[in-house]
Amino acid sequence: DEILIEIIEEHLKDPNSQQGYILDGYPRNLQQVNDLNDLLKKLDQNINVAISITAEKEELINRLIKRKKESGRSDDDVKIISKRQDVYWNQTAPILDHFREVNLLKEINGLGSIEEVTQRIIKVINL
Repeated sequence: DEILIEIIEEHLKDPNSQQGYILDGYPRNLQQVNDLNDLLKKLDQNINVAISITAEKEELINRLIKRKKESGRSDDDVKIISKRQDVYWNQTAPILDHFREVNLLKEINGLGSIEEVTQRIIKVINL
């Protein structure tokens, strides 16, 4: 976590980040939320929105199994998917409560085409 926050700090200081940025897949746990909040205070920046793309568990599993068939990814088998979901619910899901409490969380329906989901995200970001 320490190395990761240092890397993020360097990127957030970059002049190219001054117009905005997206942290995709970060933070992933409450410690990282705290580290990020401390960093943002230090840099006099803030989070505008936290997005959670939602879908039913069965749909997610089906998508990952389909991805395995199409791309040959070895990490998309049922046992690994199940373990990743356990990690998500134990470590990552609690950050949703944090962002919900500070009124930053926007949940996006992840069902539909890539274009449809992308438009939902863009709509939320542009509010």
